[in-house]
Amino acid sequence: MSTILHILLAATLVAVTSVVVGKVLLRWAGLALSALEETVLGGVLGSTCLAAASFALTFAGLGRRGVFTSVALILIAASAWSLWRTNRREPAAGVLSKLPLGWGLFFGTVYAVFGTMYLIVAMAPETSADGAGFHLGRVSVWLHGFSFRSAPDAPLPDGIESLFVFASAIGHHSAATLVEWLYLMALPVGMMLYGRRVLLNGLGQNNFGQARAGAVAGMLVLLSPIVARVGTIAAPDVAIACVAFTLF
Repeated sequence: MSTILHILLAATLVAVTSVVVGKVLLRWAGLALSALEETVLGGVLGSTCLAAASFALTFAGLGRRGVFTSVALILIAASAWSLWRTNRREPAAGVLSKLPLGWGLFFGTVYAVFGTMYLIVAMAPETSADGAGFHLGRVSVWLHGFSFRSAPDAPLPDGIESLFVFASAIGHHSAATLVEWLYLMALPVGMMLYGRRVLLNGLGQNNFGQARAGAVAGMLVLLSPIVARVGTIAAPDVAIACVAFTLF
C-alpha cells in the first residue's frame, strides 16, 4: 500500500507543480485562454521547467527524494500565491467553438474509461525493454549516486528522462511510467481544444473551429493501440509527441 501511495504522490507532485508553474508563465505572457486550455498548456509548459529544475539539482549532486519534494512544494506554494494575485484573461467571444453536449459526454466517457485502464497498466511494474532496460536503467544509476557523475560515460538525460529522475526518486520506477501517462492523457485533450479554436487571418475566418473534429482526433489518438502501449511504459515518445503538438 505504501508503494502505491509513493507512486501516486510522485505523479501528483509532477502534475500539480507543472500545472501551477505553467499557469503562472501563461498569465505573465498575458495570453487569453479558457480554464481548460490554461491547465493543459500550462501543464506541458510547466513540465519543462520542472525537468530543468530536476536536471540542475541532479547535476549538482542533489538528486534525492527530500530535495525534489521540497523544491516541488516550494514551487507549488510560490505559484499558488502568484495565481491568487493575477486573473486569467478570458478568450474573446467567437474565438472558441462549442462542443455539443452529446459529443462532450461521449468524449468524457471514453477519456475516463480508457484513461483509468491505462493508469492501472502504467502502475504495474515496468517490464518493457525500452523502459526498464534502457531509460530506467540509466535513471537508477544516476539516483544511486544522487548525481549524473554516477555514470560519467553515459550521455546526460533529455528533458523527459529528467522528469523520470524526479518521479523515480519519490515513487520508484512505476512513478516514471506515470509521468508518461500524464502526457498521454494531456495529448487528446489538447487536440480537442485545438479543434475548438477559431483562428482568424487577414482574409477572414479560416476552417478551424471544428470542435467535433478535434474531439474525434483526440479519441483516435487515445484509442490507438501503439499510443496506448508507448504511453504506459517509461519511454519518452508520447511525451515528445505531446510537447510537439502543444508547441504547434
